[in-house]
Amino acid sequence: MRLMIISLALGLLVATSAGAVQKPNRGQCRRIAKQLEVHAASVEMAKQRGNAAWASATLQQMARLDERRERLCPDLYPQGSRARAMAEMAEFLKNAGRTALSLLTFGAF
Repeated sequence: MRLMIISLALGLLVATSAGAVQKPNRGQCRRIAKQLEVHAASVEMAKQRGNAAWASATLQQMARLDERRERLCPDLYPQGSRARAMAEMAEFLKNAGRTALSLLTFGAF
């Protein structure tokens, strides 16, 4: 009877630990961020040299790394599409503010 209870408790312990959310390894997050920086430089180099296949393959690899980083480290890095949308919105608001300032001051600024 004791053996059955101990085995049941161990089974539950293993089941709950396997289903638990694992904290992201910060080292992996940093390594992926550095890889993305290196690949961004490679894309620029490929564009300068006119090698479209190299640039395309590197961009695909960057997309895979970005997805992995979003999955591993959602709290450390903004999500790709959401970050781009926020940057576009910030640019739009900046331009709208400049236009409004120009209109309200009759072109003085």
